[in-house]
Parts: sequence; structure tokens; C-alpha cells
Amino acid sequence: MKRMKVLSLRALIVGALAGGSIPANQGCMWTACGEVDGSEFASLTQGECGLGPDGVALCAWTISFSDGGFMWQHSDYGVSGSYECSGGAITGHGYNQTYSGHYDRSSDILTWEGVEYARQ
Repeated sequence: MKRMKVLSLRALIVGALAGGSIPANQGCMWTACGEVDGSEFASLTQGECGLGPDGVALCAWTISFSDGGFMWQHSDYGVSGSYECSGGAITGHGYNQTYSGHYDRSSDILTWEGVEYARQ
């Protein structure tokens, strides 16, 4: 059985190198979900976090991902929900809204709703 899997994989690779293509349901499909799951990210810039005694207070916003769920702390409130990935794109669903993000694995930077975050 193992030899058949190796030969099937070899046939896919040889076919792709010969100008063919690997079917979408074959081989390994990288997605951002495997990279961000179990991680927390903090914004590279500070955003509004509510009001303090001297007016608007600033802080780093955070987002964490775990087991298909996300928790995004921004401004003075948080949003949680589920997420899914397609390649480097991450789509979050929470509170009847859709949120968009992108994970760049070469820089380890997450962009979520237009704000850049670094892994903590």
C-alpha cells in the first residue's frame, strides 16, 4: 500500500513537471489556518483603546486563533467567532459580520481588517 502511494505521488509530480497540473484535491494545500492556530498576534501600531483620565488611551490590539475560533481585541471591545482559510487569506465570521485577513508566512505578519499584527 505504501509503495502505491509513493508511485501515485511520483506520477503527480512527474506529470506536473511535464506541463500537467496537480488536481486541486491532491497533494498538500497550504493554508494560513495551520500557521495561525494556537497563536496570538499584536498590532504593530497602537490604536484607540477607550478613554483615560487624559482623553483617548492607546494600546496594541490583539487577535488570537485557536481550534477554528478567533478573539479580536480592538478599541475598547472584543469580537469572537469562527474562521476559515484559503491559501494565505483568512475569513472570520462573528456577530453577523465578515472580517478579512491575510497571513504572510515569509514575514510572519498577519494583516487583519487593514491593520498589521506580529506574532507574540
